[in-house]
Amino acid sequence: MVKTGLVLGGGGTRGFAHIGVLKVLKDLDIKIDAVAGCSIGAFIGASFCAGNSPYDMERYVKKIGLLDMFDMNISMTGIRTTNKLHRIFNEFVGEDKFEDLDIPLYVNAVNLSKAREEVFCKGNLFEAIRASVTIPGLVSPYKISDNYYVDGGIMNIEPVSILPKNIKRYIIVDVSPLGKMDMKKANVLDIIDTSMKIMQKESGRLKNLKHMKNKFVLIKPKVAEHHMLESKNKYQEIIDKGEKAAKMKKQELLSLSKVWYKF
Repeated sequence: MVKTGLVLGGGGTRGFAHIGVLKVLKDLDIKIDAVAGCSIGAFIGASFCAGNSPYDMERYVKKIGLLDMFDMNISMTGIRTTNKLHRIFNEFVGEDKFEDLDIPLYVNAVNLSKAREEVFCKGNLFEAIRASVTIPGLVSPYKISDNYYVDGGIMNIEPVSILPKNIKRYIIVDVSPLGKMDMKKANVLDIIDTSMKIMQKESGRLKNLKHMKNKFVLIKPKVAEHHMLESKNKYQEIIDKGEKAAKMKKQELLSLSKVWYKF
């Protein structure tokens, strides 16, 4: 039996579009055999793999803002403590270990100490998520054992390559699109954000190139206009854009999963 993997890319709060995509996958009854998540994609992927409904996720995230997610304990390397994030993780995911999940989850992060991408798929779930969402310059690198980790998107923002070899079909959700930059209106954060996305896309393309020989559906919500740290009042709009993008791929998704419906 050919198995299907879901790849949820990084992109900050643009990643709430993943929830809209998951709503459509649930409504279409698309079976997912494994999930690969990067950064916000790992966070949402963990909740999905734990068996939580995307409709419940939608209701939850609309109640939280950026200040609810991060402690304002800032050092020279960024935000040091993430007690708020841990609380939200417990409420949003509800499981402590990879082994407790209903669907296998694979999470990537970049090991700064060894200058390489690493994949987490067993053991402490929050530690892996915390490592993967560590945006350089915003959150301090996260220490696990003797190594320090940052956001997996630095090297592989849509991490198809971290899925197991028995996954032969992919549903890939890209929530970090390259939009046009108006240099007359751009500020330093826009320039940094766009520069990072270009670097991430190229690095990920090289990593995932050989896997693209398999059948896949690429879903690209139109979230380029949104900042990676978007305000709370934009979350529903971002979720809706994910749902709209997935609905546009409905026939491709049904074909990929070989599920037939009567309309």
